[in-house]
Parts: sequence; structure tokens; C-alpha cells
Amino acid sequence: MENKKESYDEKRAVAKKFYKTIGSVWCPVLDDYIVFNKRGFRHLIGKNGFTRPKNEQLRRFHMLSYVQDILGNPNAILNRKSRESKGLTTDLWIFMADRENLHIKVVVRRAGKGKKHFLSIYGKIQKSTP
Repeated sequence: MENKKESYDEKRAVAKKFYKTIGSVWCPVLDDYIVFNKRGFRHLIGKNGFTRPKNEQLRRFHMLSYVQDILGNPNAILNRKSRESKGLTTDLWIFMADRENLHIKVVVRRAGKGKKHFLSIYGKIQKSTP
């Protein structure tokens, strides 16, 4: 019988290995490379010092397989947000795409004049219409 903890640990290791192979992705919409650093992978695991539930982490790991396609799409649909805090501007770009039966959002961030980097991916199952 398969142990759920082992299954999670194995899937996390596979996701981390895949994530490291991405390195960076050319994003034609932003006319720049998006880097995949450890900050982005940590955000898949948790947020604001709290660990996400394992089923949420697993869902995000699964969606990683779509991230390069979504960011590389020259016709990507996106929203942009900027925040200012303590004199530092943080820009967020949220790319939206439908893949299979999922509505996926990929978040790219740049703090100040830093590099644009992958921050997160999340989504939900789309309801089918009759």
C-alpha cells in the first residue's frame, strides 16, 4: 500500500527537479526573460511563513507543466498590478489561460529594478456548461 507522505515527498521532489530545469522563459508579452528562482518554488510550498496544505501544493506542482507555454504565449491575457511600500515599487503580472479543464493564473513579480521572476501558479477547475 502506498504511503501518502511518501507519495507527497516523491511528487515534491519531481516538481522541484522539473522547476530547476526551467531556469528562465522568454515572455514575448513582457519582452523579457522570466527567471525561476528558489523564491518561486518556496511560494508554491507556502506563503507568509505558513505552509500550504499538501493537496494545494500538489495541485500547484501539477500546473507547473503549463507555465512555460502560458508565459511564452504572445497572445497571453494578463492583468498588471503595482504596489508601493517603503519607497519600493513591486510590479505583478498575472497571466491567465485555460488548459484542459483548468483556469490557470501565473504570477510574475518584479521588486524595484530587479529581474522579473516567477512567483506563483494557481487555478481552479472550470465548470462545464451543458
